[in-house]
Amino acid sequence: ETAQALSELLSAHAIKPSHMVSAIPAQATFVRNLPLPFRDPRKIREVLKFEIEPHIPHPVEDVIVDFAKIRNLDSGGCEVLAVAVSKKLMADHLHILDLAGLAPEVVDWEVFGELNSYLAWRPLAESGPVALVNLGATKTTVKIIQDGSIRFTRSIIRGGNALTESIRQYLTLTSAQAEAMKLSDRDRDRASIAEPIETFLGMLAKEIDHTLLAYNTRAGEEPVQEIILLGGGAGLPEAVPFFEAHYGLPT
Repeated sequence: ETAQALSELLSAHAIKPSHMVSAIPAQATFVRNLPLPFRDPRKIREVLKFEIEPHIPHPVEDVIVDFAKIRNLDSGGCEVLAVAVSKKLMADHLHILDLAGLAPEVVDWEVFGELNSYLAWRPLAESGPVALVNLGATKTTVKIIQDGSIRFTRSIIRGGNALTESIRQYLTLTSAQAEAMKLSDRDRDRASIAEPIETFLGMLAKEIDHTLLAYNTRAGEEPVQEIILLGGGAGLPEAVPFFEAHYGLPT
């Protein structure tokens, strides 16, 4: 179905890409910040699989691992952001693209794509750490950005679909009606769904709090100074005011 949808999309818009980059979804990957005692990229690649092995639910021979260097450490080593994806998931991903007649030059990680988009939009705006919070349909990702790189990231399995379901149950609607209500800009509709929205954002904030706490307890990190919301959930009229009030940060 995905391959067919891709083919139809390309055909409908007469798109014939000469270059293509794809991305593995954040929730399908395993990510860890790892301190290493050296900085040489060749040495990092030699040990990376063994360093990340305790943090992943697959045998190390069944995954593909890559990394981005985050910062140098005073000890002479460095900290890297290591990302692992199962070989099976990667093969399935490439197979879908192949069925659609697509061959990516690069298979990136979804979160790095978001970083690149942010830097293209706002290349020189940072004066301190910024939290990019992607409010997606099935998950929420939190990325702490500083000096043009990702310092810390986590994926939360809670997204806008959960809010739609809450609205559906709260007002006894169909899923389509609940989705339409969620997207409505009428004041009366916003008032009728205020309670499930407040509950959803409150539960989501608790999980985001855990990510920010884990980041803040790392040695030498500055606290987040700004929040950027992206993804479909950022369109909720209540989202920006809620995050500004909850965290006391410009959003």
